[in-house]
Amino acid sequence: MRYERPVMQPESAGAMGEVSLYNHGPVRNRVGTVRSVAAILAVLLCLGLVATFADAREATSEPVSLTDGIAAYRAGEPLRALAMFAQLAKANPPSATPAIWAGVAATAAGKMEDADAYFREGLRRPHSVLEERIIRGWLARLSFLREQADAERSTPIPHPNVNSIAALARASNPALTAEQALWMGEHVVAAARQAGLDPFFLAAVVYIESGFHPTVRSRAGAIGLGQLRPQTARSAGVNPHDPWGNLLGTALT
Repeated sequence: MRYERPVMQPESAGAMGEVSLYNHGPVRNRVGTVRSVAAILAVLLCLGLVATFADAREATSEPVSLTDGIAAYRAGEPLRALAMFAQLAKANPPSATPAIWAGVAATAAGKMEDADAYFREGLRRPHSVLEERIIRGWLARLSFLREQADAERSTPIPHPNVNSIAALARASNPALTAEQALWMGEHVVAAARQAGLDPFFLAAVVYIESGFHPTVRSRAGAIGLGQLRPQTARSAGVNPHDPWGNLLGTALT
């Protein structure tokens, strides 16, 4: 007599139910498990493909240029510009230009320590005289910004530009006291007003010419804050040895 499988030949409804639970339940579980594993593998495969695609896209992307970084900086995206300039500075160690631009972008992004590091890196690399003047100017500005952020003045600001120029003067010439630097700021603003100039333009001239050192004298005979020559001072009717007269003569000529 041939053996009959219980599933195919149940003796009763009760038996059929028991056999069905015994035989079909595990099959469903196995099918569900296989489907779950397949779904997980599909997700992992997709993730792997996405990562591979991203890596391939990054590998085939065009290298950034200085123009790209400058465009991002001018578009108001200093962090993106900083990333580009930092990449260029790393890729081109002999050039100071990307390091300088990285410092500029870091300053705009509020990363003052990074900016200081990039500007000083620019000084360590081969650079032109103009690039050094640019770097020194930005380092002075960073010093001014740090000092302004830390300053706690009990007296009201006499003019919106006075304290800014005073901070620049003291950052350029640390030998100045706070009172002397404030005097510089007040008189640069006053001289610029009399000559119809932007106070920061006159401050920039003084910064470049003497670094806010009132007694400096050049080999060519130029004197004081604005490096006035004696004949220029005479034509302006000022005493070049007097700091106020020197500032006024510088502004007028």
